[in-house]
Amino acid sequence: MENNLSEIRDAVQKFELHDGYWEKIVRDDKLGISCVEFKQNNGKNHIFIAMDANDLNTMLIYAEKRSRENNNKPQDTYAIFIFKVHEINEDTYKEVIAIEENEFIFKKYVFFYTDAELSNYCNEESKLIFDESIWRDRKIKDFTSLFSKFVLRLVIKAPIIKLNFSPKELVSYNKILEDELATSKVTVERIHELDVFIENQLKESNMNAEKVAESLLNSLLEE
Repeated sequence: MENNLSEIRDAVQKFELHDGYWEKIVRDDKLGISCVEFKQNNGKNHIFIAMDANDLNTMLIYAEKRSRENNNKPQDTYAIFIFKVHEINEDTYKEVIAIEENEFIFKKYVFFYTDAELSNYCNEESKLIFDESIWRDRKIKDFTSLFSKFVLRLVIKAPIIKLNFSPKELVSYNKILEDELATSKVTVERIHELDVFIENQLKESNMNAEKVAESLLNSLLEE
């Protein structure tokens, strides 16, 4: 079965993006890999990659090869791997961490999701308006829902999306992945630690929501 790159790209395009443009989707039938690049006007290049067989290491090798062929500057290049899994569990996080912590050549993100999450998103997305009001929508605020998990994970893993929710809303961000964190047996004490972490990060970053969100995600993935 062919990968879901086009569907994920369309989901990303629903949001306000940093200034730039998309190139055409490129397909390598031999490897079963699809790729599309988003080039920001400031020179940053974002490579979105999905693979029919969902092998992160193969996608990584492909991203490195494509980046070299295009003479992309490593410091201005970001690879976003579209990674479909049967279920989200401890093994999922281990695979994601192994890729994202390796910042050799360029920075990497892994957007992981399930078929159920994508199907739910496709059924519900037409009912929402993707502007700042979306963060106040009940479908997003229900952090245990498939739709909320999919969308909130997407906006963190796709750095071309402008994170325009307020610091006040971000203070509740630990609830976003609370259900998923249960798979790693995170304690109530750890959730409290995250609250303190968020508060400190908000102060240190002068209320920069994007920096706080990224720092929090890195903290969660270290579990």
